Amino acid sequence: MAEQLAYCMDCMEAMRDMPDKAFDLAIVDPEYGRKEHGGKKRSGWVKQKNGSKIYVSDGGYSKKNWDSKPADPEYFTELLRVSKSQIIWGINYMPVTFLPAGRIVWDKCNDGSDQSDCEIAYCSLHDTVRMFRYMWRGMYFGRNNTTREQGVK
Repeated sequence: MAEQLAYCMDCMEAMRDMPDKAFDLAIVDPEYGRKEHGGKKRSGWVKQKNGSKIYVSDGGYSKKNWDSKPADPEYFTELLRVSKSQIIWGINYMPVTFLPAGRIVWDKCNDGSDQSDCEIAYCSLHDTVRMFRYMWRGMYFGRNNTTREQGVK
């Protein structure tokens, strides 16, 4: 089995000490700079496609103050240097123009939420656009949550 490591440290500090192409795949979700770092009360009723409503709890995330600004360009330079392949979430919030084709669109199936309906990731593993649907924040809890067409009763 391949060696697996986990680091608990500032990622910029870690990447500066890594050699080029140190690992095969980086799956990251860097800061967007949207101040989405908890402390908001988002519990409430959400209307489903079939007209019914479901109560969704916000998860009780405390405010962390970590999403105050977007990731610096140096972050992306180092990330591309130390990894052979990358999946970078939130690319739709970042003015990153140097990344080539290859995107993943995550349809969150969260109509009626105060957050984005979709999230876009850069993906170096292909040069096309791929989409997947996955409900988040507890909606459709206990049911097949891969489609927004399924009703909740």
